[in-house]
Amino acid sequence: MAYNSKNIDWWLLAPILILCLISLITLYSFTIYNQNNFIFFHHQIIWIISGFIVLFLVSLIDFRSLASDYQLINIFYGLEILLLTSTLIFGREIGGNRAWLNFGSFSIQPVEFAKIILILFLSRYFADNNLNIRQNKMF
Repeated sequence: MAYNSKNIDWWLLAPILILCLISLITLYSFTIYNQNNFIFFHHQIIWIISGFIVLFLVSLIDFRSLASDYQLINIFYGLEILLLTSTLIFGREIGGNRAWLNFGSFSIQPVEFAKIILILFLSRYFADNNLNIRQNKMF
């Protein structure tokens, strides 16, 4: 499937753009008079641009084909279990929670990836077993 502007959900993207613009205006107004803090404004711009690049790249992935590959989902699920388990051992504590893994100067929260992987894993499980959540009792 080719990527074009017809595939973009503008009603979903518009609030994101508005919030990013409001955050930039607010941060600019707080940092304009103090050049030492103006670096935060530049960092925010870099993070917003990076976020939109990641949003674009992720939107190119066809999640229906990803969810149909059972072996790939099992690999992702197993890797995520390892990441979550390694958080207990090697995790860095921030704000009273041991939820971050450090990779040099870069740190991640494995639970954020677990949310997406669990959705893909459960969707594959329900599709394979012909389960309809609305009609069947799960427990």
